[in-house]
Amino acid sequence: MRKSLVRKALRGALVALIGIALGISIALMINSTNVSAEQKEEERIRSLVAGEFEDMNEVEYLEKHTGIYGESKSYVIYGDKGTPVGFVGVDVDSGEISAIGHSYSLSPGGAGISLDQAKKIALEYLSKWDYQIGDDFILIKGALEERWGDIGDKRGYIYQFEWRRCIGDITILDGCYIEMDASNGDIIMCCFPHRDCKIPDIEEIVKGVISRDEAISRAKESIPSVESFYGRMPTIDKSGLHVSESAERYYEPVYGEPTMTWRVTISYEYVLDEEGLYDKTFYVTIDANDGKTLEIDQTE
Repeated sequence: MRKSLVRKALRGALVALIGIALGISIALMINSTNVSAEQKEEERIRSLVAGEFEDMNEVEYLEKHTGIYGESKSYVIYGDKGTPVGFVGVDVDSGEISAIGHSYSLSPGGAGISLDQAKKIALEYLSKWDYQIGDDFILIKGALEERWGDIGDKRGYIYQFEWRRCIGDITILDGCYIEMDASNGDIIMCCFPHRDCKIPDIEEIVKGVISRDEAISRAKESIPSVESFYGRMPTIDKSGLHVSESAERYYEPVYGEPTMTWRVTISYEYVLDEEGLYDKTFYVTIDANDGKTLEIDQTE
């Protein structure tokens, strides 16, 4: 009886040990598989961006994002000295590079290239990655921007370019964004357009949206009126006051969901004299479906 109990106990302990060993073995295999898969992906990224970073030494997975187009992964690029020299974004579904960024240090001073030259460099960079900005894209931003604060009488500048894909008068989600060092034209960051961008059914997404006039009216309700804005100027001559309004339709992410919006711009401008100008511009985003104000921005 006692021997039987001992045998059962030993058999139970042996089964438990085998189970533990198998569990550890499977865990190690899974971990090894995951490490191997990550290493292979990092090597693939390295080959894709070969030549983009001068001293690329290591590619390290950072994190996964879920956005309006699906999932993407980001990787940090380390140089020979072990410091980050940039980052790479990769679309999970297609495996293609979706974004590239470089660590940079702007040289203080003015722009070394013109806006037209900068735009040419940006388009050539996109072409190098086999992207073409066609007639269905419009340039919604192309400007010289200050990136540093004042350093004596010197500042650092970048050029920013943003293209968005359009269908008729509606600007849709897909686009491209580029920043470059204005002193020499070096690319700082590029977010590429999507090759397989799904074009929405325009007739479907515009059903029930509010009109342009109603969007402007809703925007006006969200900002100070021109009378109250200039009310603190008792000597104002109304003949010198100008108000301009514009509104454009966008199909863009709102709280993570593609939504029809109106982007309304309202500007108040008062000419003081031949050299003086007092102005203020409000940028209001309106939900085109229910007319609610989503965002308000304004010039300083």
